[in-house]
Amino acid sequence: MLFSLEKDQQYTETLIDRSGLLVSALPLNPTVREKCAAEAARFICAVPRELPNNVLLPDDYLKRKIYTKDDFVLWDATAKKISPVSVNTKEAIDARDVQIKNSTLFFVNNYGGKLYKLEISN
Repeated sequence: MLFSLEKDQQYTETLIDRSGLLVSALPLNPTVREKCAAEAARFICAVPRELPNNVLLPDDYLKRKIYTKDDFVLWDATAKKISPVSVNTKEAIDARDVQIKNSTLFFVNNYGGKLYKLEISN
């Protein structure tokens, strides 16, 4: 995944294959690589609901200058479909170290440092 800041201060995320060819632009709000994982042609990302003005991604996030409140989305690159992923918790989630294996999502929540495990359908 390539993450970039454009001239007009708009962030873009692009999926690039191993040979460096553009596969697709990711139709997501700005996020960072540590909040995304892939399994086959499915990508799951924790996407911040909002970001402070003048935030510099990914630097400010990686330096823990900001914390986010995330929602999860599942993007099927083959079907070009985005679906929300339900996380049944009352806690705010700022996900990092997102991984997916056999349709099971794992991530650490920056609020409290707990490890989460969720089954993903679809």
